[in-house]
Amino acid sequence: MEKDFFELLGLPRKLLIDKSDLRKRYILACQTAHPDLHSDGHSIQLEEAEKLTAYLNKAYEVLSDDTKRLAYVLSLHNSLPAEGEAKLPMDFLMEVMDLNEMIEEAQFKQNENLQKTLLDRLNAFGEEINFEGKKLIEAYDLEDFDEVGLKEYYLKLKYILRMRENILKFATH
Repeated sequence: MEKDFFELLGLPRKLLIDKSDLRKRYILACQTAHPDLHSDGHSIQLEEAEKLTAYLNKAYEVLSDDTKRLAYVLSLHNSLPAEGEAKLPMDFLMEVMDLNEMIEEAQFKQNENLQKTLLDRLNAFGEEINFEGKKLIEAYDLEDFDEVGLKEYYLKLKYILRMRENILKFATH
């Protein structure tokens, strides 16, 4: 499977994609490659069909999720940041630290009002990050690749997603 996920599904390599078009292309590709269509063939054909179907499933999983798609595109450019490579602005890191302290406090106190306040604050923080990221994504799709900017945006998204998971994890207990 040498094709990248975009090429596999006949999509341009962009960060903004039409998800309904992605789904249609995925379903069509799966219908053609489905192993059941090759059940009367040789075991090699069946094995290849199974591999292709698994690859299509992975392609759809990655391309249908904005954050996974961003990570994938960065990896295609050999720009996916390694763990611990984070070089993020100090004001962002201070806000993350403040939010993490509030999350710990809310977990300890099991205070539903504080949990809601945290989610509201995190959502507002996430909107700021996404506003910055939208410009970078649009620029990438116009073939203006800002490697440093997209890496930073990706790392920020990971922080936001992790904090949201932590809040929701204790909110359900």
